Amino acid sequence: MNEISSKPNAYHILLIYHIDEDGHYNGSYYDKFFKYTACVDGETLQTLLDECYVTLIEAIEDINNVPFDINNIKESVIFDCIQCQSDEEIEKAHSMKQNGYTFEKINEEIQRMRMNSNDQQ
Repeated sequence: MNEISSKPNAYHILLIYHIDEDGHYNGSYYDKFFKYTACVDGETLQTLLDECYVTLIEAIEDINNVPFDINNIKESVIFDCIQCQSDEEIEKAHSMKQNGYTFEKINEEIQRMRMNSNDQQ
């Protein structure tokens, strides 16, 4: 599931994740404001997202200096999700994120990679 929220004025963080062969969700995100990387896991996408919010709150050192409403974090912070299906997709998504590409561009590239992979099979 690759999705981006359309909530106005939300603080967006890109979450790159995959589902392993046992159906377990594993992901990571990097937040530039806090200079913080978190690796998260869960049994479902929702538990993965819940873990994202927990780790983000744990990273906050000064609650008076955050770019979002900490009291309403699930409404003010949105994790834009990119599901990857291979190591190549994960590497590409992380590389593009580090190079400043937007969620939309990363998602387009991952979809293009899948189409090319399917065409070669």
